[in-house]
Amino acid sequence: MQSSNQPTAQPTKASPDRSKLLSLGLLSLIILVLAVAVVYHRDHNKSGTNSSGPYKFTYSKLESFVLTGQSPGSGLAVSKPREIGAGMGGAPGSEATIYQTAKSGGVRMAALAVSSEAGVGSSTSSYAKLAIQSNLANTSSAGHQLFVQPAEQLIKDALDSAYGFSFSSPRPYTNPNIKSDAWRMDFTASATAKSGLPKMQGAIIVALTSKNLYDFEAAAVDYNWNNNQAIWQQVMNSVKIDQ
Repeated sequence: MQSSNQPTAQPTKASPDRSKLLSLGLLSLIILVLAVAVVYHRDHNKSGTNSSGPYKFTYSKLESFVLTGQSPGSGLAVSKPREIGAGMGGAPGSEATIYQTAKSGGVRMAALAVSSEAGVGSSTSSYAKLAIQSNLANTSSAGHQLFVQPAEQLIKDALDSAYGFSFSSPRPYTNPNIKSDAWRMDFTASATAKSGLPKMQGAIIVALTSKNLYDFEAAAVDYNWNNNQAIWQQVMNSVKIDQ
């Protein structure tokens, strides 16, 4: 019987524990995904493009609200979601802002703002109409800003001064109660992520009569504006002037 002179196999040096490496890699991947999700949620829910989150809301019932105006027959009436300024009656004077506040955090998640300026149309209706129409249409003119800035400030007062606004081009507007001499602009309102404010959307109606110049503005968290369009359309259709 021949003896074997072949060298016996030596145990090799232990290689890195692959299962441990895989576990560490998987953990790193999970951490990365979670970090991306947190950043996405922060940027999209607080600053900008999809603001459902804690502000998601469905509107269903309307109630009457009246700005009485500075003189008889110079008010504005509207049917509004009852959650916006619930329990408030008409407001005397030339301006009124009402809003809905989130249950936590105190963020204003919807608002209505109305104003009336007496005497703008009296005795100069044709001139006033032409001036308003041309200045609203010319978005680069100083006259345009004269009309837009008060409306912007009114809705800022109802929401938050940190918002910046972007307006659509004005277009003629009518509803069952307003047949002419009115214009509508849609808008978006955004603030920085640091502010924690949700992105808003809304619309402004500018209307002229022989008694008054009216501004009516409605705004809500963008998700709620887009997903409650039937209600917001009822609100816009309900606006009555010279009340």
